Amino acid sequence: MKILWFSNRLFTDDKIKGTGTWLDSMADILIKEESIQLFNITQGYTKKISQINYNGIQQYLLPNQKLRSNGLPSQKLIKQIIHIVDSINPDIIHIWGTESYWGLLSSRGHLNKGLIILEIQGLVSQIKKYVFGGLTIHQLFQCINIKEVLKPSTSVFSLKRKFTKKSKHELEIISSHSFISTQSEWVRSHISFHNPNARILKTKIPLRKEFVGERKWIYDQINSNVIFTSISSNAPYKGMHTLIDAVSILKKSFPNVKLLIAGYVGSGLRESGYVKFLKKKIVTNGLIDNVIWLGPQNEEEIVTILSTSHVAVFPSLIESYGVAVAESLSLGVPTITSYSGALPEQGIDGESILFFPPGDTYVCAYKIKKIFDSNSIAERLSKNASKYNRNITNNEIAKIQLSIYKEVLNNGSNINC
Repeated sequence: MKILWFSNRLFTDDKIKGTGTWLDSMADILIKEESIQLFNITQGYTKKISQINYNGIQQYLLPNQKLRSNGLPSQKLIKQIIHIVDSINPDIIHIWGTESYWGLLSSRGHLNKGLIILEIQGLVSQIKKYVFGGLTIHQLFQCINIKEVLKPSTSVFSLKRKFTKKSKHELEIISSHSFISTQSEWVRSHISFHNPNARILKTKIPLRKEFVGERKWIYDQINSNVIFTSISSNAPYKGMHTLIDAVSILKKSFPNVKLLIAGYVGSGLRESGYVKFLKKKIVTNGLIDNVIWLGPQNEEEIVTILSTSHVAVFPSLIESYGVAVAESLSLGVPTITSYSGALPEQGIDGESILFFPPGDTYVCAYKIKKIFDSNSIAERLSKNASKYNRNITNNEIAKIQLSIYKEVLNNGSNINC
């Protein structure tokens, strides 16, 4: 079975810290299946199309291009993509996400080989509503740094415009595909109205192998009053300002509280205006000694830091799944997150996880304080977290994905994809 992926990932051994994702795990478990031959088309910093093989995955790296007004790259690149697809002659094309132009290639008739599955990773049409993260106009203008002055396309205002435009393309993509897969019930509810005739396939997202091992959170081994979080996008809708304000509230009761922030945020000319805004907030609130920027961390480092933290908090205002939340719960870490998007599917409030209203600083602080104040609450959440969140192995996930591919092959011959 030839499976061709269109994804945002180039699989390689030369991974930069913090860039590993669940898609790497999915590739790793599928290439072990003798019945699958896996191909991958992605884009990146290259002047011409290059072919890169990794662990049996034949990959094609396309150059990043400024897209035309119709959302697609140049006609020349489209013809080259069609040639690659024709040479592979895949049984199934699996498009990961609606964020790139891959789905438009399919919806506009440029991909005519194989049956096509559209995987929904994030709903841009919903994320666009939360781009500003509840910040005031005055605060949004404070999110302009040298980077945004030199390159206005990187500003939060430009991000809003991009998401608005992409959301229109996303609806076109969703409405034109016959097979759509997703893990989230929240996503499925949206798809069911945008494309009621689609066959919606229920998939499972694998966690990185480091987060499903023997290492677990143990109360006696934690660093008290330490909060872990991670930043994967320097945008207000990830809600980091909410958590920093919550730490400011907590400091009155817990002077030594620590917030550890993992992830790349840039520096100098590469530092976003939103990060500058956060750093100014930290100084203004007297939190210089309480907030620690860890920078990029590899999987092993994150596991070590997470499993010794008192609590993990993920304050995003909107998520279509929330891999970081799932990984934290898998380790048994007492975890707090926003009650928004697909995040409520991650656990049972008060039993395996704690939720707070998106952007509500005081409730966020209150939920953290509950864990700081009560060993029994922390241990109950820890015990139930891994049990509720992860009762399926990556090998079982591979079987689910294989069954999806087989179902599409068996039922797709009479469906126009």
